[in-house]
Amino acid sequence: MCVIAEDLEQKAEEIVAAGGKRRSDRWNTWKGKPYHLIYCEDPYGNIIELYSHSTAVMYANKDG
Repeated sequence: MCVIAEDLEQKAEEIVAAGGKRRSDRWNTWKGKPYHLIYCEDPYGNIIELYSHSTAVMYANKDG
């Protein structure tokens, strides 16, 4: 599951506070672009992707 969040750090903290886990650091998907993600896990082991932008925006045009 992927969730688009304005504040990735805050959303990751909410997941941890609800019994989940943070699985990765925040990382940039395209160098030079403000596109970031964090992987988390819900209390049942399901992976949650936290994206700063929609996949349509992040992957539509790598050079644009």
